[in-house]
Amino acid sequence: MDDRALDLFAQLVLSRYSCRRSARSVYVGVDTVSGAELHWDLESSRNLNALAVGPSGSGKTVSLACLANRLARRFGFSILAIDMKGEYADLLGSFYNLRIRMVNPVVQRLNPCNTPEQLLTAVRAVFGERAAARYSYVLRIACEASEPLDKVASEYIGYEPLARFSECFSGESSVSIGSLFAAPTVLYLGSLLRICPRCVPAMYTFVLESAISLDKPRELILIVDEAWSVARYLSPRDLSAYLRLARSANVGVFMATQSLDDAPEPRVLIENSSLLLLFASDPAFAARLGSYVKVPQDVFEEVYRGLGVGECIAKIPGVGGYRICYVDPSPIR
Repeated sequence: MDDRALDLFAQLVLSRYSCRRSARSVYVGVDTVSGAELHWDLESSRNLNALAVGPSGSGKTVSLACLANRLARRFGFSILAIDMKGEYADLLGSFYNLRIRMVNPVVQRLNPCNTPEQLLTAVRAVFGERAAARYSYVLRIACEASEPLDKVASEYIGYEPLARFSECFSGESSVSIGSLFAAPTVLYLGSLLRICPRCVPAMYTFVLESAISLDKPRELILIVDEAWSVARYLSPRDLSAYLRLARSANVGVFMATQSLDDAPEPRVLIENSSLLLLFASDPAFAARLGSYVKVPQDVFEEVYRGLGVGECIAKIPGVGGYRICYVDPSPIR
């Protein structure tokens, strides 16, 4: 990276800030300008939400997985990763050696009867008010008769994506949604994506609504892979409300997305995330991303182009300002 860009970045962005580190902090990585360790101070965070933005292979998935692992080991957080590609199961289970429960709702199915309001909220957000009204009746019939939801849905509604969504739910013998929050779990949605792409944001919304509204045995990190898929169906007001309510519900929402351009209101994601990790990409992407952060545009673009894999421009609570950070993926810290 060009030394002039580094010097300018340090002078304009870093010089007026100092680091704060409390007992309740977690190691993030190394400041590539000063060589200092960077720690996320949880006590000074307005919430526990994190947003990682960057293309495939830039390091965002590994970064969120390693931070979730550190929070789990250091402070006893539980983890639920909503995984589209099967990456988090390997990272959390194999690399970080956590005992991971793998749930594929197309195969194992979830129990809808303990969380009917949360399920209807998800249906309403993605499929519309009329679909939710019909689904309310279908859900009541299925739960009263202890029948698989898809069986009842096929008899009463003809809307195919919604009927496909019902294939993820059954009765008493299925997986309780509350159990997903009790221990490290990966909810794999790759199979659901193949059979019903529109069902994926409905599942995201259902899990997010449940995580915030249900009692949980411990603090939870909810990893939302491909965050744009849920952001595009929620209104900016609703998305902001979810992210703000997460803190009072002891939930940290970790979001990964390849581009903020996919979200209808990118600033909602940025303004409701205490930890911000902006990974390397092409110059045009840097120009668009720079418009959302308070860094001089010419400095941002010059520094951003020089970032390598695992390096990012980071905003970390307790550190202040923006830092050029290498997110250290070491399993033990």
